[in-house]
Amino acid sequence: MRGITRHIRTGLLVLTVCVMALSHANAAFAREAKRILVITSYNPNTKRIALITDFTLGGLAMQTHVIRHMKRHKDIELVLLDGRSNTMFEICNKLKNLNGKNTVLWLGTWRIDSSENYSLTSTDDVLRKANPQIPAFSLSSTGMGNWAIGGYTPEYTPQGKMLADMAIEYLYGKKTRGSLFHIIPSTYTFDQKMLEAFNKEDAELPQDAVVLNTATHFFSANKSIILLTLAVFAFLAIALVLAIYYLLKMKRLRDALEIQSEELKRAKDIAERANNVKTTFIANMSHELRTPLNAIVGFANLLEEDDYEEEEKKQFCHVIKENSDMLLNLISDILDISKIESGKLPISPEECDVIALSRTSILSVKHASKLEDVEYIEDFPSDERLMIYTDPIRLKQVMINLLSNASKYTKKGFIKLTIRPDYDTDYIMFAVTDTGCGIPEDKAEVVFGRFVKLNQYVHGTGLGLSLCRVLTESMGGKIWLDTSYTNGTRMVFTHPLNLNKTSRGGGKNEETEKSAEGDIDELTS
Repeated sequence: MRGITRHIRTGLLVLTVCVMALSHANAAFAREAKRILVITSYNPNTKRIALITDFTLGGLAMQTHVIRHMKRHKDIELVLLDGRSNTMFEICNKLKNLNGKNTVLWLGTWRIDSSENYSLTSTDDVLRKANPQIPAFSLSSTGMGNWAIGGYTPEYTPQGKMLADMAIEYLYGKKTRGSLFHIIPSTYTFDQKMLEAFNKEDAELPQDAVVLNTATHFFSANKSIILLTLAVFAFLAIALVLAIYYLLKMKRLRDALEIQSEELKRAKDIAERANNVKTTFIANMSHELRTPLNAIVGFANLLEEDDYEEEEKKQFCHVIKENSDMLLNLISDILDISKIESGKLPISPEECDVIALSRTSILSVKHASKLEDVEYIEDFPSDERLMIYTDPIRLKQVMINLLSNASKYTKKGFIKLTIRPDYDTDYIMFAVTDTGCGIPEDKAEVVFGRFVKLNQYVHGTGLGLSLCRVLTESMGGKIWLDTSYTNGTRMVFTHPLNLNKTSRGGGKNEETEKSAEGDIDELTS
């Protein structure tokens, strides 16, 4: 009795497993409409579907449901490649004879053919090579990854264990009949390589589709290595930036120290030079002031005595007057130099007749020097008046200094003051020419230094030409020695026609210099 009960339970178990297998097959392929939709979406001209199924319960159930569903699609021919009546090689021959145009292959299952022998997984590859031009779609995930383009396939689970557990639970009363049926969900699955092989790579796939054999991006495949490399690179870059920053900072500090050292050295040199200049200035001033003062004091004492005639006393008075004028000019030059060094030299432009100013300057020097063998020549424009905007006091001071220097070194011949306006450059050129001893060419710049006297036996402080240069440049002009003149000395300086419109502190630009040189050549000729 116990043996009969055991056999009954075993039979019921087998029957239950078979029923559950059929139920799962029925549930897995109850949505053939979606599978047909997958085919027609990517092959709208499909006229024939060839279904491959094997000689198994699953293959039989799959074929049955496909035949039932295809009755609704009378415009599509269904070709059955049935493993119950064909071997694998016969299926291959039938695949070769299929016309690839408007024909689609539907892959079911393939494990057992009509010879009832199990086939290995490599059988899929043999069947695929029989006619690779026919696009294939899968019903049960067969051929996915190496043959099928895609499909609407079940999400398989460990069915054997699950069915056995469910049968045992049912036999022992732990499950009811209604709870035995479990519908396996399906998903859209596509093969990227097959889509590209059949020129369907740009097709729009369902939103929840799974794509196999996608090309793995280099960055995705090596994400961790790339992130680690980037982190190391970022760390090294930050370290490098910090190192460069501190190196640059150290270099800036070193450069700043070097600059400060150079500035201190220059300041020391300037201080030493200033001290030397001060010492030289005091020594020169002591000598220059003592000379006229000694003459004034000495001849004043002689005037107090009664041993001299009136004519001699007049000569003493004349000497005292000359030395007084020399002392006054010396003090004026010192005051002007002091103002220049302090930056407080006043320049007050006003309208002035430069011809009248030049004649006054010549008369002042001529009356002071009283040279009998020297002729003073005026080389002015033919106009009676020449109005310019200038500081008449400073301009007259420059002309008198140049004319006085000429009178000191000229004993015979002439002293000529030349004026040439140039309205193209808005400058006026002055030239003082004499027939004196002249200045060597190598001393052309030296003579403009302070306390420079080429002849130590001539009265003067050596400040005149230096003061002339500063005054001329302060009024926007330039002064220089014409070295092309060899019959004496010719000093040339320029001045703007309108001091109000000209930037002060300027110099002899190229255009003005060329114009002045042309005028000098004309004077020489």
